[in-house]
Amino acid sequence: MKIPLVVLTILLMTWTCDAQEFAPLELGSTIGLTPASEGNQSLTTDLGGRVVWNISQRSGLDFQLTVHNPYHLSSDNYISASGSYKLTFRGETKFKLNAFGLAGFGIAETSYSEIRGSSHCCVSSHTYHPAINLGGGVEVVPIHRVAIRFDGGVSTVFLRGSGELPSATWNRPILQISGMFRLFR
Repeated sequence: MKIPLVVLTILLMTWTCDAQEFAPLELGSTIGLTPASEGNQSLTTDLGGRVVWNISQRSGLDFQLTVHNPYHLSSDNYISASGSYKLTFRGETKFKLNAFGLAGFGIAETSYSEIRGSSHCCVSSHTYHPAINLGGGVEVVPIHRVAIRFDGGVSTVFLRGSGELPSATWNRPILQISGMFRLFR
């Protein structure tokens, strides 16, 4: 009778340890650099927040809302929202690092216009444009409940034209750093 009880205790301790290796929920703020607008090569600041729901030790869902160029009132201001699948390779118990990859979809709220000729300008009537996001990065875990996350990737925004304006794509590189608070059960 003692052997099954010992085996059951060991199994429960193993499950408990595995459950504590990853936080089911992570919340954090984001600061980063992205291009100001389609065709513009200068990088501007973006601010936002993200929520990560870790379904298992490797799989999670990452949701992010970002305001680009929040300090300047110009046509280069826009908002983007995205949801991504996050695949994490956890090494935080040995190396204090986790590597991850992201793939998902989003929406960018931005105006799309094009100047044709010397003075003729076309503006798309669409404000919300779909996007596909691919990226990855590393999380540094200095303490169990806090992670510093470094993201890099590309977001391909499908700018929808209208009237005389043709549809186009905008490949925006993304560089971000996030402070994440990890909430354990």
